[in-house]
Amino acid sequence: MVFFYRVMRDGKSYSICFSDLAEQAQNEVLADYDEDSLRRMCKILAGAPRSIGDQFGLMGRSDDCKKKGGIKVNLHEMFFETFPAMKIIFELGFIPEEDDIHELLPEMYALYESKGGDISKRLYTIVSKDENIQTPENKIGLLTEDDLPKIQKGIAAIRIHAKRAGCVSDNSDEILAAAVSVIPAVFSQNSRFACKEDA
Repeated sequence: MVFFYRVMRDGKSYSICFSDLAEQAQNEVLADYDEDSLRRMCKILAGAPRSIGDQFGLMGRSDDCKKKGGIKVNLHEMFFETFPAMKIIFELGFIPEEDDIHELLPEMYALYESKGGDISKRLYTIVSKDENIQTPENKIGLLTEDDLPKIQKGIAAIRIHAKRAGCVSDNSDEILAAAVSVIPAVFSQNSRFACKEDA
């Protein structure tokens, strides 16, 4: 459930969801809530992770996972690792394989450091070995060695959703297109797989 509020900007009235309000505006809205309203809001918000879990087939208890075919997941990992990685993969426009991931060359490390970049960790770029796939410029920055396992989690999640959509192909485009049909549009937004109305 999304809460919308009427907000005046430049003399015009707009409906804006609570999460998109500036912090000051959020505080003003909450100041008008009585105790009962805040309790109702907390109950609705408490249902949000469950709703996301239901949509993605995610469950918190391993016994439920085994019975229902769900994926046991850590919510922090899901929101801060898997979901951002899924978005990166859609923006790339292909599912990267091991030989698409390239560590920077020594001269690239030197250039990056000369511009103030942190080279305390190994750095990578993703470029498809398929000459027909062009990696979108300025969309994907450098990845650190810590990011690579997150990308693998994103790939695994996309493959699971594609399979749920009935995709049995190993073709990257077909997997991404199938996954788009069963996951929220936010993951494919601004990618070539976005729904036409979301692109």
